[in-house]
Amino acid sequence: ADIKGCSDRDTISAILGIADSAFQAELQDKAIAAGKLEPAFQLPPAARDNTAATIDAALAAARRDGLLPLFPLDSDMTDVEQALIGPLQILRGAETTGILAMAWAGARTRAVSPTQKAGLDRLSLSTPATLGERFWRALVLGAMQRPAQS
Repeated sequence: ADIKGCSDRDTISAILGIADSAFQAELQDKAIAAGKLEPAFQLPPAARDNTAATIDAALAAARRDGLLPLFPLDSDMTDVEQALIGPLQILRGAETTGILAMAWAGARTRAVSPTQKAGLDRLSLSTPATLGERFWRALVLGAMQRPAQS
């Protein structure tokens, strides 16, 4: 919000316009109670659907086309760690049948790409020593083979 030199009312209005919609009504009520906004104040229609899902949907095409970096303001994460975000999110949201399908697909994988090897190295799963580590390796490999979720 561009609020430099604005009155309290205009500053609050601008901030409400970019706030998450889950908090807008409460913040607006507090501003009205404090006398900073008039009781008849209404948010513009374009500012009423500020949700993570709306923003993700609006940016999905740019992300898919590689035009929008995952972390536009930089990150301490390495490229390998950033590449693991998608597969780990897939695993986090998977149901039992999806987990089993990914583990099966990963277990059948014979040739591991350099990107997959780097991810497995980062997770210390390149050379699994236990049955549990072999399962996790298969599961992560299976998730790496799925298209990234947006």
